Amino acid sequence: MMKKLLLRYLIILGITIVLVGGDILAKILFNGKTYTLIPNFLIIQSEHNYGAALGIFSGHVWGLVVVSVLFLIGFFVFDFFIKENSVLYFIGFNLILSGALGNLIDRIFLGYVRDFIYVNIKIMPYFFNFADIFLTFGVVLMVISLIFKPKQKKTEKN
Repeated sequence: MMKKLLLRYLIILGITIVLVGGDILAKILFNGKTYTLIPNFLIIQSEHNYGAALGIFSGHVWGLVVVSVLFLIGFFVFDFFIKENSVLYFIGFNLILSGALGNLIDRIFLGYVRDFIYVNIKIMPYFFNFADIFLTFGVVLMVISLIFKPKQKKTEKN
């Protein structure tokens, strides 16, 4: 049991290092640059976010750091007890962990999160980064995996 759990978390660690590394590398590569991919809709443009999603809690960086660390601790505790082994759950877990860590690293070392993808949806223009994409898709995958979790057959007691 412990070997299986250790292997699981070693795989998660490896995937997380790759995803967080990709997020940080993209943030470095696109820093201070602007590329128009689809005029007036999709632009690669560096932006500093001093808050959370959509700039909420702007200026409360250390509060967001504390909340992020508490979330990550709770997230691991949840994973330890949920005992879910579906592929969707596993991928979702990795994506959420990687996204949370990618933005947490920025907040700790820079005091803000580096966003670089701009989507101009008329009702709400939005800046984000790969870590935000990881978080969004990770939550969707985990929710799907937990909602549609196959029912376990009850074993009869002898």
